[in-house]
Amino acid sequence: MALNKRGGDMYAFITHTWNVVRGRCVHNCTYCYMHKIWDWKNTDDELRIATAELDLNLGVDKFIFVGSSTDMFAKNVPIDWIKRTLAACVKHANNKYLFQSKNPAVFTAPDLKFPSDSVFVTTIETNRDQVDISDTPSPRERAIQLRKVRGRRMVNIEPIMDFDLDELVKLIMIADPEWITIGADSMRKDLPEPSPMKVQSLIKTLRGKDYQVRFAKNLNRLL
Repeated sequence: MALNKRGGDMYAFITHTWNVVRGRCVHNCTYCYMHKIWDWKNTDDELRIATAELDLNLGVDKFIFVGSSTDMFAKNVPIDWIKRTLAACVKHANNKYLFQSKNPAVFTAPDLKFPSDSVFVTTIETNRDQVDISDTPSPRERAIQLRKVRGRRMVNIEPIMDFDLDELVKLIMIADPEWITIGADSMRKDLPEPSPMKVQSLIKTLRGKDYQVRFAKNLNRLL
């Protein structure tokens, strides 16, 4: 049992990742880096809970991304698994925690108790529906549900896909995040990507509306 130190192009402010719920994610996003691991195992990698992780001492003064390898708030994850994971986080209240999901409606489930110092994130890669790329709630639905969260909110635009500027900005404003992160497709999955001019216009527009905008290193490829 161990926390994993942040690596790759992951959020720079995160110090560690921790995965209690494991296995193949039902969202099946084509660009997900976990496909390489699942395919290498040559198995269905059935969804499961690593109960031994629940006894781990998470320490103090860390910023932990809980559930970085699969969406632990996806519709097929038992609510009891989520409760048990959150209870372990609450025991170590001197850390900060990040929870990310493309099913952010679960964040506001009445019987879930999150640590007091939590950040809630949803990914909105584009304003356009991408049913051939992932099986998730629509970008608009994600924005609406994130807005309902009482806490610090963040929108992750990664991997950024081609978009309609005004419509994407409207979705961001619906979600009303504290800050926004933008990144490109690290896995090079031939996604429909915007031009450098469109990316620059998006950044300028968001900053003009007083949003904090942060970048993954991989965004340099599109600038």
